[in-house]
Amino acid sequence: MIDISVLNVAAGKIKPIYDQAVKDKLGQQNIQDIFLVNVDHKFFNITPIPEVENIHLNWFGGESKSYNCVCDIYKFLEMYSYKFDLVTIYRFLEHIPLSRLLYFIYCLSTVVKPGGIVDCIVPDASILARRIINEKVYSLNFQSEDIITTTELVNEPPDSHASIWTKLRAKYYFELEGRFEVITNDAICNYNFDGRDIYLRFFAKRL
Repeated sequence: MIDISVLNVAAGKIKPIYDQAVKDKLGQQNIQDIFLVNVDHKFFNITPIPEVENIHLNWFGGESKSYNCVCDIYKFLEMYSYKFDLVTIYRFLEHIPLSRLLYFIYCLSTVVKPGGIVDCIVPDASILARRIINEKVYSLNFQSEDIITTTELVNEPPDSHASIWTKLRAKYYFELEGRFEVITNDAICNYNFDGRDIYLRFFAKRL
């Protein structure tokens, strides 16, 4: 049994997934106690970041704990002092503009322990491209399918998508400055999340 610390980025109501894929990446089959920090703008019951940091500093397992922080994710990553075993980023990377992407990955690297894992779920642009190429615009189900394709490609302001992701793009951007390693063979394509199977799930290991 091991104890792990987890940062859940842009969490909302989404909880981290502690499945076999994550256990394999962490090299641990039994996770016992979890120190979980959720960061989002939408929480009501919140804990100030300095208080969370103090608890994190003195947490050695023995009891699972969960805290909600309301903060801009860049500011949180810039100011948080301690490192996590696991960072989960589900349906958020696509909202980061290309102009800020490398800075976000750099900031992310400062809160992940060496050997720690970043678990990402993003719309897979390869799948969405095939949907567009093969779509039949006069079929009876075109509108329902188009809702998925359009929202996962661009979405509506103010929650627009600003970057596109594939297995090779994930490897390129996360490995570009030598802080992470992405094994694309371990990526999960057609990943079913929140009722849609158009996602890519990939893992980046902190070097």
